[in-house]
Parts: sequence; C-alpha cells; structure tokens
Amino acid sequence: MKPIAISAVHQFHETNKAIFSEIDGWMVPNRYAEIKDELEIVERFVGINDVSSKVKLIIHDEDAVGVLSEYCEIVSGNNCKVMIMKSSDYGFEFILNKLTSNQWLILGDQHLKKILIQIEKKGIPFVNITSGLTGIRLVGPKAKDIISAISSFDIRDKMFPNMSVAQISVMHQHAYLLRLDIVGKVCYEIYVGREIGLYIWNQIIALGNSMGIAPIGNQIIKQIITDGAKA
Repeated sequence: MKPIAISAVHQFHETNKAIFSEIDGWMVPNRYAEIKDELEIVERFVGINDVSSKVKLIIHDEDAVGVLSEYCEIVSGNNCKVMIMKSSDYGFEFILNKLTSNQWLILGDQHLKKILIQIEKKGIPFVNITSGLTGIRLVGPKAKDIISAISSFDIRDKMFPNMSVAQISVMHQHAYLLRLDIVGKVCYEIYVGREIGLYIWNQIIALGNSMGIAPIGNQIIKQIITDGAKA
C-alpha cells in the first residue's frame, strides 16, 4: 500500500472531524461542514485552509524566469515579484515568487515535479522543501485582521497588493507570506517550518475566534474558483 503523507496540522483536522480525500499522495481535508456554511465563512468572516500539500521548491538562479520561460509561459504577474506560469508541455500552472535577486520560491501541485528534470538538466540549484513547510491559507474579509494580529508586517494594499510575496516574522518565527486573492476574495498564504506548523495554526485559530474564523476544506476553494470562472 502506498504511504499517504499528512501535514503537521492533521491532528487538528481529525479532532474537528474533517472529511478527507487523497490528493497526489496526501491526505487533505475536503470539508468540515456543509458547503453553504463554509461559503458563509469566507463571505463574511475568514476561513483557514491547510495547503501544506503544495509542492514547494527553492531555486537559486538570477535568471530563473528566463530559464523557466523556455518550457513555460507567463500567464500573469506583478512587477516580476509573483508570476503565474503555465507549462507549455503539460498545461499545469504554478506560482513563481521572487524572494531575493537570485532566490525564488515555486509553489504548485504534484505536476510541478515534471519540470524538475528540465531544471536539473540546466544545472540550476534547487531544494525541494515540500515536507519541511506547513502551508496555511486565510481567505475572507477578516483575513487582513488575522495577519495584522500575528505580524507587524505592513499589509496595506498600497504596500502589499494582490500577487505579492515577502519573508516576514510570524510570532517571532520566519515565514513566507503571499497574497493571492481568489476571485476577488482577499486571500493570504503563510508558510512556516513544519515543526511549528500546528502551533502557528492553533494560535491563529485562538486569535481569530473573535473574528469568526473557522476551518474550511479544499472543496469550497474549488467551488469558488469554478463559480468565478463561470461568472
């Protein structure tokens, strides 16, 4: 039987009776409540979603965009800091985030592994940090309040608009912060070390109780994206 990967937050999911599904070898929460209830959470308050199953790569190369452009096209981007790219051969999309002049964070699903061979052939140094990071997504009108409660980083729209990335401190711990709005809904993704993932998750829940925070699964995210594409 093929081993199934679980995130550092799996204990929380089980305790809160999440309904799971297996995606690309990971056990992920599909939903916790009825879809209409989770939709109300992201419409009125803030939903917290585990995105630890995303493939996460660190690439060291000043011309990462140029190299990847040989195999992929840029779908959208913001001042070359955060770009959505699409594989020309396989059709999947991933997110390329510029951290420093020669360091990039790539996020995507398991299809992303298909271009690793091409990256290796180019001799570009990279590190697969998928299992080392816990990913936490916050989506909804109260998401900004949550970020402000856990970090002093300036997330005002003029300083940190949609399609932005930064390395910040969250509760005195290093973190990657991205703003990736979903169909007009404010959305942030936070990536922290796996060893503190459950702690950070629980602290966010505790701080967000007064803001109506509640866990949501992947199903509602997919539905929001699908409904947005139809609109």
